[in-house]
Amino acid sequence: MFWTQLKWLRHAVSFRLTAWYAVIFGASLLVLFFLVDLALARSLRKHDAQLVADAAKEIADEYSETGVHGVAIYVRQQEPSTMRVLLVGRNGEVLFSSRARGTKNGEHFDTYKVTLHDGVRLEVRASDAMRRHFLRRFREICGAILLPMVAFGILGGSLLARRMLRPIRDLSEAVKRVQETTDLHERIPTSRAPGELMDLVRSFNQMLVRIEHLVESIRGSLDNVAHELRTPMTRLRTQAEMALRKPNDLELAHSALADCVEESERLMSLLNTLTDMAEAEAGAMKLYREPVDVARLAARVTDLYADVAEDKGISLQVNAPETLILDVDPNRLPQAIANLVDNAIKYTPCGGRVIVKAQRHNGEIIISVEDTGIGIAAADCEKVWQRLYRVNRSRSERGLGLGLAVVKAIVEAHGGRIGVESEPDCGSTFTVHFPAG
Repeated sequence: MFWTQLKWLRHAVSFRLTAWYAVIFGASLLVLFFLVDLALARSLRKHDAQLVADAAKEIADEYSETGVHGVAIYVRQQEPSTMRVLLVGRNGEVLFSSRARGTKNGEHFDTYKVTLHDGVRLEVRASDAMRRHFLRRFREICGAILLPMVAFGILGGSLLARRMLRPIRDLSEAVKRVQETTDLHERIPTSRAPGELMDLVRSFNQMLVRIEHLVESIRGSLDNVAHELRTPMTRLRTQAEMALRKPNDLELAHSALADCVEESERLMSLLNTLTDMAEAEAGAMKLYREPVDVARLAARVTDLYADVAEDKGISLQVNAPETLILDVDPNRLPQAIANLVDNAIKYTPCGGRVIVKAQRHNGEIIISVEDTGIGIAAADCEKVWQRLYRVNRSRSERGLGLGLAVVKAIVEAHGGRIGVESEPDCGSTFTVHFPAG
């Protein structure tokens, strides 16, 4: 048990941060003390050398004025208890020698040598015992200070690591709570997260918000899909049961099969549309781009709906110059424009008007579909792009509620953007923007 906990502790981020902090802090102190000791020793050595040189100069001046006897008197009058003076003649005979008082055998000396004006060699030595004693005491004091400072560094590093990692612990605990309770309303306060960790916490909270919205959207979509599937499946079952009740009625069987095919096509349309949207939103929709004349594209789409518009008494027009060329998928983009035209005709009453326009403006090619239909409330304008969302006023019309979501997915897959302006009972204008090539 103990070794398991020890192994876990070794891999704990807080422990490793504390250990690294303590090592770096201790190493920094050692380097600092070493540099201070080196600088102090060098400074003291230079200072002692200067003292010896000054003393040698004074002794040389005394020798020049009073000779060896004067040097002896001068040395005895001074108190350099750790200094030794030696005068050596030209022939190597010792003219004067003073032993440093208070020195011990084996001590080191700072030596200064100079040849005087008459050839006599002057040698002055000073013991470094005091300097070495001072440096030893300095190192002992530094050593005594170092251990508490390292301990303080470990404690401070532990507190600092604990404080810095608090957002990570909060994040981990929040993830565990979400896993245990599946409550996506969980949020982590950003006030306790400093610097980059605040960005991490904000990103996590934003991710939870997005997941929450996505889950709600999926739940709503599943409910709507279930509702949309229930009707055709019920019709399929009803038609099949009617045909089975009268196996000899070929006309009824033929009618039932025709209805089954129609409902099957509706189901396939729903599934294919959902698949296209999923591919587009995941960035996996395959686009086979080629230059497309926008005016011809608009004319081709309106030709498909000309009979439907005529039956409803709706004027369907195209207003697009012949010089607009877009590099788009020639099958996907007409699908998107066709959905817009289909919606416009579907929700425009008899005697209304639908116009498909195209123009170049501010470096963009803009395609718009205008109608004089029932319009959309301001509160619904942002929601019409959602999957299976249907405005209350449009529920009387048959449809899957996926048309505008598919349009948005296709347009964005091409790198464009789409918007809507509408007013209830006055009509709507759906506008698609593409960057001009």
